[in-house]
Amino acid sequence: MMKNESAFLLAWLGIGGVILLQGITLAASGFLPEELDKFFVKYLYPTFTPTVVLFVAGTVAYGVLNCFFSFARTEPLNAAAAKSLRKDQLTSVEVVHGTTCSHGQT
Repeated sequence: MMKNESAFLLAWLGIGGVILLQGITLAASGFLPEELDKFFVKYLYPTFTPTVVLFVAGTVAYGVLNCFFSFARTEPLNAAAAKSLRKDQLTSVEVVHGTTCSHGQT
């Protein structure tokens, strides 16, 4: 895992904690004194939905980018490595020259 990815996941864990605290506070605000309830409804309630939307959008973006870059990280086989594989191992192997081996044929 890269350093930037670790920092991103740590930040996302923090945002998840903020969402959890906001949700618990909003759920419990009805049991608190009326002044606190009004304060939470006035300031905390309007920020809750955008925080959740940001969290979900960031999570989806992270998943898509992680999937995209994991495919980009896989190295294609060179021609010599592709030829050393048995025919039953070759189903669709990309070769450096841009051709595709299919069942041992280029």
